[in-house]
Amino acid sequence: MAHVAPALAQQGCQHFFVADPQEGVTLRKLLPDVNIYIMDGVFADALDSYTSYRLTPCLKSMADVDAWCAKALRELPAALHVDTGMHRLGISLNDLKAVKDKLDAADIKPVFLMSHLACADDPTHSQNTAQLAIFRKAQEIFPATPTSFANSAGVFLSEVYQGDIARPGIGLYGGSPFLKQESPFEAVVSLRGRVLQIQDVPAGDGIGYGASYITPSPSRIAVLGFGYGDGLFRHIGRPNLPPVNNAQNDLLRIGVFFGETKAPIVGRLSMDQLTVDVSHIPESVALEGAWAEILGKNQTIDDFAEAAGTIGYEVLTSLGYRYHRHYTQSAS
Repeated sequence: MAHVAPALAQQGCQHFFVADPQEGVTLRKLLPDVNIYIMDGVFADALDSYTSYRLTPCLKSMADVDAWCAKALRELPAALHVDTGMHRLGISLNDLKAVKDKLDAADIKPVFLMSHLACADDPTHSQNTAQLAIFRKAQEIFPATPTSFANSAGVFLSEVYQGDIARPGIGLYGGSPFLKQESPFEAVVSLRGRVLQIQDVPAGDGIGYGASYITPSPSRIAVLGFGYGDGLFRHIGRPNLPPVNNAQNDLLRIGVFFGETKAPIVGRLSMDQLTVDVSHIPESVALEGAWAEILGKNQTIDDFAEAAGTIGYEVLTSLGYRYHRHYTQSAS
């Protein structure tokens, strides 16, 4: 947050969405003049934070509305979150008229009307148009209120989904918001690990826990200093695949890259280490102390996610605290 939020503010962003008041307080200390919205709504045990740090809740339920209509809070702004069919957070369309009556009685005008798209990652999905239809009905109840609807994928659906404030998430970090089409975003995250040791292993020996990978021939095995304790997924070692000299299966393996050359992960990941076959990489390149890339231009967040059976969001949020993080900001 300390690096990303100021960079966004320098580019002109004035609206920031966080999950809870604790995140909001941290952000307010960094950016004293921006608008900060609490996506998870009103936390009754943290009401002082909303007032002291000027945090704006996204009212998601009748209980939130009642809490914000109380005399002590009604002078503060609030957004209104409508459930248009995702059934995660938000007030149902059926309850929205009653909510408007309560807000009118308390003389509260929402700063904007918001909802969230469930299937924007698939532009052909029928739920996109269904949610848009419900959102338009919500707008009829709050006709003069600005709107916020589009996430990273929703921005690309069409102008009718964008509203007045878009809320991109994964796109800011270079991940793809789509299921089946090329990402429109540039990859901005890379991850490297250091080679701790290289061993010459004879044919027929097991690598790692359970000896799940057996070397098909004499092999050079490099041990790198990160593992599932750092947010990498334990099963990406794919010990069940045939030997790495099978070209088709080699493509399926997640690996690390020494320059442009991939060294496939072999054997199960450990908490703090993973093992790769570097038999085909010059010893002057794959040597103890060298750095290898697991995320970056050769193997993107989404490549890694696909091989791990998950999505780029989980890859990024899983990365652990032990990494040294280096931030590069462009001159523009």
